[in-house]
Amino acid sequence: MGSKLCRRGDRSVGQVAKDFDLTETAVRDWVKQAEVDAGERDGLRSCCLSGRDRCASAGRG
Repeated sequence: MGSKLCRRGDRSVGQVAKDFDLTETAVRDWVKQAEVDAGERDGLRSCCLSGRDRCASAGRG
């Protein structure tokens, strides 16, 4: 949810970090992962990080 707020421009990374009592680094990492999951940035999607079998079985591995 916090990553969506940042990506839409509704809140800054610092504001989201403060609202959710997180570090700015953690929020930045969430935003980056959301961009990967959306196909906007290269990297491993969340499904691949949490279980390659699921990703491969979905034909996306």
